[in-house]
Amino acid sequence: MILTLLCSKVLIFASIEASPTFTTPSKSFDELLDEFMVIENNRKTAIKIAEEVATGAESNATLNFLKVVREADEVLENIRRYFDAGKVMFDKNKGKSKLNETDLHAKTELLRKNTYLNDELIKLSAYYKSIEAHVPDLPKGMNRVMRPVIELIKQSEHALIPLGTKFRDDLERTKPTSA
Repeated sequence: MILTLLCSKVLIFASIEASPTFTTPSKSFDELLDEFMVIENNRKTAIKIAEEVATGAESNATLNFLKVVREADEVLENIRRYFDAGKVMFDKNKGKSKLNETDLHAKTELLRKNTYLNDELIKLSAYYKSIEAHVPDLPKGMNRVMRPVIELIKQSEHALIPLGTKFRDDLERTKPTSA
């Protein structure tokens, strides 16, 4: 059942234009997901630091920019949660998980939402466009603080491509579960 529901969502990754990344294609889904989570933690830290500096400097333009960045960060976190659910499903299919059916069903809930991943990717695309449009409006004095935030957003985007590709590939090799 999950496999059927996911096939349509995974097709979106087929349309993602490949770009250079810092990962190798031989990495497992788990390794790619771990890398994505490390970038997420670094991104959240950089955003928090930038918000503190922008608040202290009373830079409204920067705070408005960071509001959009924070929203993009939330969408990236939602996408990571979707992949977390995929990991639970993959682990169950490989026999690595001893979850009962009720827990498995709860932990893979996002995979059953027909348009969840597609909706999140559309939101993320819109936030990326908004971020790019607002970069020129940032005060020059905030460049030092904003550079790590912008770089980590780019790293997230680059890490998402191999993660999504590996998810799609692993999904194609996965037998359906009863969840």
